Formats: sequence, structure tokens, C-alpha cells
Amino acid sequence: ALIEESWPRIEEAVKAGQRFPLLSWVADARRDKFRFSHLTFQEFLAAEYCAERREDPGFAAEWRRAALRGDDPQGLVDNAWWQQVVEMCCDLAAGGGPTPLGELFFSEPDLRLAGLSDPSASCVAALLKQATRVRKALFARGALSGDGVGVLCDGLRRLDRLVSLDLAQNAIGPDGCAHLAALVARQPGLTSLDLSENKLVRGDLVDASYSAVLDQAAHSMAVSTGRRMLDSFFKADASGLAALLDALP
Repeated sequence: ALIEESWPRIEEAVKAGQRFPLLSWVADARRDKFRFSHLTFQEFLAAEYCAERREDPGFAAEWRRAALRGDDPQGLVDNAWWQQVVEMCCDLAAGGGPTPLGELFFSEPDLRLAGLSDPSASCVAALLKQATRVRKALFARGALSGDGVGVLCDGLRRLDRLVSLDLAQNAIGPDGCAHLAALVARQPGLTSLDLSENKLVRGDLVDASYSAVLDQAAHSMAVSTGRRMLDSFFKADASGLAALLDALP
């Protein structure tokens, strides 16, 4: 166990360059500073500290401002260091405490996050699992692939009030459509799904844009017609989009 009396020996060993993989030494303006050699240790200790103090209103408000760089959830996407800490904290705090962590960061019914990528999706999904107020999830203009959407759907399926999902202008392919099909099947209240400007079909078009298929299904709700149109419009993998059309009510 590390006790205060043992610190001088540890400090001496680190300065002497002896093997001590957890800490590194930095001399700054005649002051000795020590930091973790691997950021993961620092992130875990920060997450553990935040999990222990999250029910303190003053600390919770200060933590939220620091992680979001203000009051906008977009700050969590832009502030990458806090993402791992928040995700770890969600795991540590799961099932405990009267205030779900998702309520602290995602407190409004409309959640708008631009520039969401696959690595960021993991943190957002962890918070969505503990968020109950979100009704509209607006994640357009990002870099989400099928893998990222799969992670995100794991959090979105926990939302009881979700009515609108915007994933326009991402990089979602057939595998992402398959994840979304499973989400749509489990979210009967979802009435709006925007997937424009993605790559839902892998391959070449025969003679038309797949947007015609989506428009046909979305505006007339003629899902069976839209499903049949796939065979004539595409000569490659349209399985994910087909599954999504089949999942529409």
C-alpha cells in the first residue's frame, strides 16, 4: 500500500530514472512535478473521484461545466479528454445514486451533437443509457460509420421517449442500417429518422439514386413498394437498407 511516508523513496527512484512505470518526473520552474506515464491511470482515478462525489450539487455543477466547457453538450464531443472519464464514471455509477449520470450531461429533451465520431459514440451511448429526458437526438454532420452507429444504438434503445433521430451526413453503410433496423423495431414511438447523405448501399446504382427509395417509403409509407424498388435500382449490397425498410411500421 502507498502511504505518505513512502513517497520520498518513490520520488527519489523516479528522479533517478529507475524503473517505475506509473509516474514520470518533470522539473518546471524549479518545482518538481509528477504525472502518470499512461493517461489511463489518470482518467480512471478522475472517474473514481467523480463517481464518489457526483451527488454533491456543487461538485456536479462544476464538473459539468468543466467537461462541457460551459453548458452545451457539444463541448463533450469537442473535449476529448473528458470522454473516457465520463464513460468510466458511467460504469462505476451504474445502478447507484438517485441522480442518473445521463441527466447531468443530457438534461434537455433536444440533444444536438455535431461532429460525432466512432470513438465519441462510446461515451455518448454510455450517457444515453442513463438519460430519460431525451426525445430528439440530432447527430447530423458527423463521421459515424456502421460500427459507431451500432455502439450509439445500444444507448438509443434505452430511451423511452425517443421520437426523432437525425443521422444525416455521416458515413453509415449497410451494416449501420442493420443496427438501425433493430433500433426501429424496438422504438415504436420513433416517428422521424433522417439518413440523408449517407452511403446506405455498398455498390453501384443501376440508373437512379437510392434517395428515391427512401422518399417513396417515407412519404407514402409504401414500404413494400420501396422494398421491391431496391432490386431494380441496385446491383450490390442493399441488405442493410432492405432490413431498415422492413422494420418500418
